[in-house]
Amino acid sequence: MGQPRGRALEDQTVGIVGLGGIGQALIRRLKGFGVRMIGIKRHAPQEAQAALGLDWVGGPDQLPELLGRSDVVFLCLPVTPASTGLMNRQTLACMQPHAFLINLSRGGLVDRDALEWALSSGTIAGAGLDVFWQEPPDPDDPIFDLNVLATPHIGGSTDRSLQGILAGVVENIRRVEAGQAPLNCARP
Repeated sequence: MGQPRGRALEDQTVGIVGLGGIGQALIRRLKGFGVRMIGIKRHAPQEAQAALGLDWVGGPDQLPELLGRSDVVFLCLPVTPASTGLMNRQTLACMQPHAFLINLSRGGLVDRDALEWALSSGTIAGAGLDVFWQEPPDPDDPIFDLNVLATPHIGGSTDRSLQGILAGVVENIRRVEAGQAPLNCARP
């Protein structure tokens, strides 16, 4: 018996770094939990705040502010030269000691050694990882002895998501045959 081990989301501040497709899907799912949502968007943060109904949205230079205000931080952005190692000792140190870091995007966003430091020193309370610095991760990595919840990066492997992927591939084949640019391609 004793104290509850879990924490409710209600009345928590959720920081979402990256307000593209993944971030917006997360926002839709969080709306019913009674959380305050804040975010970071690379371009036009004020427009994103109004369009997405968030309490606050800042630009990339305001990441330390978001980290300091958030009880839970979700990473929902791609790995680029600017975002590689985004969560390092300096940025993790901006988080609250009771906060959790959740990486839903790419392993390269989080510096593995900095995360181990933040967890073992009590700089942050825990981490949820669906992606890793190395795929597949070493199951004997000592970081997994800390407060880390790891999933096998198969959240997108459902009947519905695979149907969507197939539909996208078919549409891109149709577009290329018609001389059009394919959808959802990374642009230099």
